[in-house]
Amino acid sequence: RASELAAYGTLLGIGMIALAVIWRIGFGDDTLATWFPRDRWAFQLAVGAAVGPLFSVAAWLVFRRVPSFQQIKTIILRTIDMQTLAPHHAVLFGLVAGIPEEILFRGAVQPAIGWLLTALLFGILHSVTPAYFLYATLASALLSMLASWTGGLWAPIAAHTMIDISMFLLLMRTWRRRQRRAKRQLERERECVQNSVAGWPPAP
Repeated sequence: RASELAAYGTLLGIGMIALAVIWRIGFGDDTLATWFPRDRWAFQLAVGAAVGPLFSVAAWLVFRRVPSFQQIKTIILRTIDMQTLAPHHAVLFGLVAGIPEEILFRGAVQPAIGWLLTALLFGILHSVTPAYFLYATLASALLSMLASWTGGLWAPIAAHTMIDISMFLLLMRTWRRRQRRAKRQLERERECVQNSVAGWPPAP
């Protein structure tokens, strides 16, 4: 259920943030305050919030005919109880994933190993299918560039959150369309059966 998924995600997110703080204290050469600079934070949030949906829609259009990408979409639709999923859950999932993952990968890992290795590591950890590995790696590279360009985590967190929100909303739209098609197909089959029964026995 959506509520259970959100609870598990929150616990995992807390663990990632704790790991990032430990990593940064142990291996970082600056303070944790550099993650969230005070200057131009609103502009950086706005940039990330604009970039995220654009990337999501572009990736959805490109990968929608790729079998391995369709496979991960089917897995998600079968795993989550879509009847319990509402738009506010998409927002919650976006925040639960976007904030801790960016603090860990862009805040702690990227300064230590660079943006390219960070993007590849992020892709490997999300490689449920080959297409999803490519998608996650490209998304991570975009987020890494945002972090490097802005010098903080405001923009990548906003972009990551909006990417996940957009993807969940698209998944919800896909599920609802499938439900409507299945309902129409069932109604057509029922109508055919009723017509057959009504016409039996045949007139002498």
